[in-house]
Amino acid sequence: MRRELAERSDGSADGSGSPPLAARRLALGALPLVAACTVAAAQPSPKSAEPVSGGSSTRTISVHHVEVRSTLSAEQVHARMLAVVPRLDPRLVDMLRRGDAGAVERERRDGPALWIFEVRDLGSLLAVEGRTAHIYQYEIGNPLTAESMVRYQAGAAQYAPLRLVLYEVAGGSVIAYDRPSDLFGQFGDERVAKVGRDLDRELEAVLRQVTVSGQPAGGRP
Repeated sequence: MRRELAERSDGSADGSGSPPLAARRLALGALPLVAACTVAAAQPSPKSAEPVSGGSSTRTISVHHVEVRSTLSAEQVHARMLAVVPRLDPRLVDMLRRGDAGAVERERRDGPALWIFEVRDLGSLLAVEGRTAHIYQYEIGNPLTAESMVRYQAGAAQYAPLRLVLYEVAGGSVIAYDRPSDLFGQFGDERVAKVGRDLDRELEAVLRQVTVSGQPAGGRP
């Protein structure tokens, strides 16, 4: 896919080491820096996105790619991430499969907004080249949140849980992800789009805790 960095209003470079086009800084509360770009694919007419028997179809979606920069090292951010976001509790999936509506509603009300499904240490793969790096991939989300979208749009399952990557850069680290409201907004269903906007806020709250120096880490954001 072609990635096009969104231009800043003053047209100047941000010095972040991004491609030559200027990057817009988006304010996410106290987050130090967020760069966004748009991801696009081939664009046919809307009707061509309809399923075709024995064939395939394409359509264009616009997605903001967010990069949150921190003065903390990747290892520090990784430790904070594990402290802030709990590992997935298998009970959540069990209560959904059992159809325990009461337990599901209690968990929606009182449980964590986000869980870590999986953590992958991709930096360790570079040992084959005789070097090491701090690169972590996270799958983060909530089975209850996924159910609240998939019930309306089965295709939303492609993006649940969300995927983030943390890696080291000179002077700190970066967490990068594609904005949930864009991923889920593509389905044209306000019930799903609203969940995507909620995920934007929940994810931003978590990243504020794990990336801002001096911000206490731990507990539910």
